[in-house]
Amino acid sequence: MLNLLLGRNSKLVFLFEVIGVISFILIAPSHLSNIAFWLYLLCYLLIKFCDYCNWYQKFDPKGREFRERGIRLHFKKVLVPTSYIIFVTNICVWFIGIDFMVYIAIALLIFILHVNFILIYLHMKDKSVTPPNYFSQGM
Repeated sequence: MLNLLLGRNSKLVFLFEVIGVISFILIAPSHLSNIAFWLYLLCYLLIKFCDYCNWYQKFDPKGREFRERGIRLHFKKVLVPTSYIIFVTNICVWFIGIDFMVYIAIALLIFILHVNFILIYLHMKDKSVTPPNYFSQGM
């Protein structure tokens, strides 16, 4: 049951993310002038961008082998709370009309983003030639 609710490859988490993205489209026309809405959308898109990037280009040019290792694993795991955040926030804004939820979501997403940026900074600073998870995988 926990794997269904919290697993990074769970269909339920993917469904919540899809519903959240669709509700972005439904909410957008009434909130186009709201700066908080655009910041909320930007935070979500930056988190998705971190997940889609191939951070181990020199070890894995096609981006297949190290998809579930290193910082890519962290970015994949971060999508679970992000999916729940956008799902709950967009549903509350769309159906209940609580616009204050966007500000709470922005605070949570910025917290996730700052951890992502720290990991990206440390990844760029690292000059090691060993592949990701070299010592923990027993290679």
